[in-house]
Amino acid sequence: MFGRFALVALAALSVSGCVFDLSSDDPKPKAKVASDCPPRDEANWARMQAFLDANKAKEGVKVTESGLQYRVLQQGKGTRNPTWASMVTVNYRGTLIDGTMFDENKGVEFEAGGVIKGWQEALTMMKEGDKLELTIPSGLAYGCKGKGAKIKGDQVLLFEVELIKIK
Repeated sequence: MFGRFALVALAALSVSGCVFDLSSDDPKPKAKVASDCPPRDEANWARMQAFLDANKAKEGVKVTESGLQYRVLQQGKGTRNPTWASMVTVNYRGTLIDGTMFDENKGVEFEAGGVIKGWQEALTMMKEGDKLELTIPSGLAYGCKGKGAKIKGDQVLLFEVELIKIK
């Protein structure tokens, strides 16, 4: 039965004149990769790297393998850590290295895995009641493209994050 079907399908293709010409020398269009970055502002990049280097030398600052820098501001009384799939409630404030605040929320709830990589990593290290100061390199934040008008490409982001509740 299968042999007949394959033979009929093959015959239909040959009768229909289905021919592919792969020998064309026409130039193929190049797809633009979504991760293409605009030209890097080298002065800004150097400023961000200098900030990260100076920050990691400060007392109490720890650096993870990924490059996330954090300092414990308050040790909570919680006993478990959220996973990326956990719903969490947090208070936070986000600033650029020059002190410009770009975001602030109290009692906001979201999935721990639905935020930038630096937050994902930090949240999964925290327990309820913990409050951390985060210094997030651009590669763990919005990268070379930035986000919106306030966060330009290659920006280091600073956050104060308090984990209120894990659901």
